[in-house]
Amino acid sequence: MSIRIETAQKLLGKTLKDSYGRMVGHVVGYINNIKNEVVSIAIELGSGEFQQFPSSQFALEGETITLHPRWMSDYETLVRDLNLAQRRNAALEELFKNEEVPKTVYEDLHKSYSEVLTQLSERKRTLLSELKERSEEIDRQVKELHSFFANLKVAHMTGEVDDMAFRTASDALKTGIDRLMAEKRGIDTALTNISKPETASMPLKPTEIPKAPPKPAEPKEGTLVVHVEDKD
Repeated sequence: MSIRIETAQKLLGKTLKDSYGRMVGHVVGYINNIKNEVVSIAIELGSGEFQQFPSSQFALEGETITLHPRWMSDYETLVRDLNLAQRRNAALEELFKNEEVPKTVYEDLHKSYSEVLTQLSERKRTLLSELKERSEEIDRQVKELHSFFANLKVAHMTGEVDDMAFRTASDALKTGIDRLMAEKRGIDTALTNISKPETASMPLKPTEIPKAPPKPAEPKEGTLVVHVEDKD
């Protein structure tokens, strides 16, 4: 999306979460072009490190900014570009069929559109591989969280962990699992959509961003909390 420099200035210092409600960090800077459009935004991560993200990965609603996973912005861009290329190619074929464009012009444009579609097909293959890789990573993380949860339940049953600590930690683990599964559902939808035949009669549609699960209860002083970092 396009973010104006005036908007970016108001976002400085604000907390940033991703599409699934996971904490990312704080907005600390931006880079803009000569049109005063923000090209990228710098984020101070929870670890104290800094990372720069392209403006295309952000969604802005009022004064709230959200970071989309890279796969999501890549997917939506691919869908948009592929649909446009398909429509243009179909329109050209229709014009040529109705003898509204000369054959030489048709051949030049057809060659150009074919090259674009070939490039988009390569982008699609790359994205399919990335989506499958991320889906497998989510499966591994969910398995780890379930292992943590099982150990936590055992410790609670044996009295090693008190009720308050158990509730806080279990809420965090449940929320983490829910958020990962929400992302996996989004990935599954994207995989299904871009695996369809590339025809103008079957346009691809961007997947809707699943709503983030409820925020876990705030931990109280003296409570043990298990924090799990999502590595993308």
